[in-house]
Amino acid sequence: MIVAQTFGETDVLTLSATNSTHIDVTITNFDVIFESNTPNWNGTEDVTFYLDDNVADSRSSRDIVEQTIQVTVNNIDDEIVVTDLSYATITAGIWTPDDQIINETDVLNFSITATDPDGNTLEYSWKLDGEEVSITDLYDFTTDYTLLL
Repeated sequence: MIVAQTFGETDVLTLSATNSTHIDVTITNFDVIFESNTPNWNGTEDVTFYLDDNVADSRSSRDIVEQTIQVTVNNIDDEIVVTDLSYATITAGIWTPDDQIINETDVLNFSITATDPDGNTLEYSWKLDGEEVSITDLYDFTTDYTLLL
């Protein structure tokens, strides 16, 4: 936002705004930044700006111009949050599989606990050697023990 002075006036102009319920406004040297102050919020709210010439004399009161605009924060698809993944360790936000050693005919029970902040239904797919073996949040791996005579 650029504000120009006209008619040779030397008044120092001040731009201010009122924050809305979910949107904060920061103004520095007439540069305006809008930020949502509520995680995962989206929608439209009104923000009112005030331009003040900071001059009051005996003939008139200060000149303050008021303008209200609508600010829209668009919805984005937030990342899925994984809170537990069996046989894996999380470090700095990255899940790394832990090595496993099992005996013949043993079972490894794989599971994942995850949520979507947007409330979308999650779809799961466990693959073993490129082949899908489960489409739920659980997969039981059993070794393929075959006795040859």
